[in-house]
Amino acid sequence: MIDSWWFWGGALILAAVGAELLARAWMMRGGYFPFVPHMRQRFELDLDTLPSLVSPVRLEINSRGERGSEPPADHEDALRILVAGGSGAECYLLDQDQAWPAVMEHSLGKARQSVGSKGNKVHVGNISRSLLTCASQAQVLEKSLVRYPKLDLVMTYVGAADVVAWLEKGTPEQVPDADLPQDFLFQQNPKTLFGGSLKSCALRRLAIRITRRSLKPVEHRQNVGRSIARNRIMRANATHWIDQVPDSTPMEQCFERNLRRMIAAVQEHGAKVMIVRQPWLNRNFTEQEKLQLWNFGHGRPLERELDTYYTLPVVRQLLETLDRVQVRVAQELDLPVLGLMDELPMDFDHFYDHFHLTPRGAAWVGQRVAEAIPDALKGTSFPRPGA
Repeated sequence: MIDSWWFWGGALILAAVGAELLARAWMMRGGYFPFVPHMRQRFELDLDTLPSLVSPVRLEINSRGERGSEPPADHEDALRILVAGGSGAECYLLDQDQAWPAVMEHSLGKARQSVGSKGNKVHVGNISRSLLTCASQAQVLEKSLVRYPKLDLVMTYVGAADVVAWLEKGTPEQVPDADLPQDFLFQQNPKTLFGGSLKSCALRRLAIRITRRSLKPVEHRQNVGRSIARNRIMRANATHWIDQVPDSTPMEQCFERNLRRMIAAVQEHGAKVMIVRQPWLNRNFTEQEKLQLWNFGHGRPLERELDTYYTLPVVRQLLETLDRVQVRVAQELDLPVLGLMDELPMDFDHFYDHFHLTPRGAAWVGQRVAEAIPDALKGTSFPRPGA
């Protein structure tokens, strides 16, 4: 009897080890995905902190690891667009249909249908992520684009994250091209490290992946956005303000170098590039309005209490500098570029902080970007929305 226990116990252990190894081999297949495919989340926002937003919020990721609807089949005739940027394009706290890339998709699709265009489908995938600098976005595109059999256009929407990151790190003299771990850049990737615990083993993660794909469970979260209230209070209570920064050339050079990497990766894939210059809330703030701001601390507010922040004139100068870099690169490479600052209303009806859009602001940006698509595609028979 004891020998039988040992036999079956050993057999179970070997079977478990074999299953884990097979699961690891399976998980190493596939590619690099910015978001976990098939993920579904529902947020209840803290509307005391974010009264200009709408709750609840849906965040849905398609099979390609994009925030967006499921893409058409590869053989279908469709206009395929990808948006790559930071949190301003991710629109994390806006509902799935309110994010400006989704608004753009709807506007373009409606325009195609209105003229009876054959193959009138339009798909806009959004791989934009909060905290991703231009260097991080370059890595994401280089590893992600190989999964796309066809793309017509890729839009860049970058700049703000580079300024925020450089200031949070204390304006370093050297700005590296790689500043975030691979597992952060790609929530699903073939080089994820597995462990021996139940939480970190491949079998558990494979089971979650299969469940997401087949059952599409929804993760619910409450009071999302409350941390913004804390960050606003920190900034409002700051006692140290920095009104000068060292030479920003290292940050500018890193930004330009990686913007060119993004463009090269897209062009090598055979798609066109359109640079959308990221807008920010550029106005003279009242003291009450300043209480809505929370970025530009010396350090990361999510990691520790901050008492030192950079002044708004410093921030504006850096943002304008990177904006000029984008214009210059676009001109040198003969790329379409869209500026929004002169048209987008600079108020808290369209922004809920320095960079992030309200539903009204996202609707404005999505429509305006959609109107620029025909010129960006150059030569395709695609109608201007509203024409």
